[in-house]
Amino acid sequence: MNDNQQKVTINIVGGGLGGLTCAMSLIQSVQSEFLDIRLFDKNISCGGRVMSANLSNTAVELSLIHISEPT
Repeated sequence: MNDNQQKVTINIVGGGLGGLTCAMSLIQSVQSEFLDIRLFDKNISCGGRVMSANLSNTAVELSLIHISEPT
């Protein structure tokens, strides 16, 4: 990146599967050095409906029923 080029700021609202996928795709893109990517979520951690908790030293999946492939 040249000194006279400014980064483009991209704000992604929502840290669920869609927001995280979008952020990762942008980070892995050829143009990523020109991007300032910011991810915002209302919760303290990302994941949206995909969450897990530690109950009695066992990881328990919460909220997500299943993810299926398109038909």
